[in-house]
Amino acid sequence: MMPAPFLEGMNVEADWTNEFELAYGRREHYPMAEVFLRINGQERTTICIFGSTESQPILGPYPLEGFGLMADPVNQRLVPAQLFLA
Repeated sequence: MMPAPFLEGMNVEADWTNEFELAYGRREHYPMAEVFLRINGQERTTICIFGSTESQPILGPYPLEGFGLMADPVNQRLVPAQLFLA
């Protein structure tokens, strides 16, 4: 998720909307788009949600898994994740 004004400033246009249930139970529709994301010199496409102006940028599980990364909350950084195939 990124604040919508930031995405719009980068000329990203929403392609569809999805409904999400928020932490306090209310359901809202948010615009979404596929975007290019670069982390540590690697680039992938991922799905991005257009958040409100006050939204904090959030790197969720979808792009993290695509980059093979996980969050290290103690050191506040991204680290390689062990990937599994079923």
